[in-house]
Amino acid sequence: MNDDNFKLAPNVVMPNRDFFIGVMFGFNLARKRVEENPQPLFGDKEATNKDFYFGSWLELTCAKCGRHYIFNGPNDVLDNNLQCETEECENVIILYGVSQVNLWRIGSLTF
Repeated sequence: MNDDNFKLAPNVVMPNRDFFIGVMFGFNLARKRVEENPQPLFGDKEATNKDFYFGSWLELTCAKCGRHYIFNGPNDVLDNNLQCETEECENVIILYGVSQVNLWRIGSLTF
């Protein structure tokens, strides 16, 4: 990984697509469990449907320009890095190939 990658603001940093999709299946399973059996929120408040957003399989927003990306299923996720399509943004939304566990992250996503 070169220094240029650290200047970017990727939403997803993962070793590869298969690992990322496995993580997303875990998130989506947890989401369904919460939907079926809502747990009390922080402060013992009861959870309601408005407390959870159940939209597409995965939604990402570019951390640099705010462009929205929607994936309806795991087959929609690209095999290679996803670079923002906004003119002159050039931010990497999904960055693969990072093998250091402490650098893996998923941010700025909603379900």
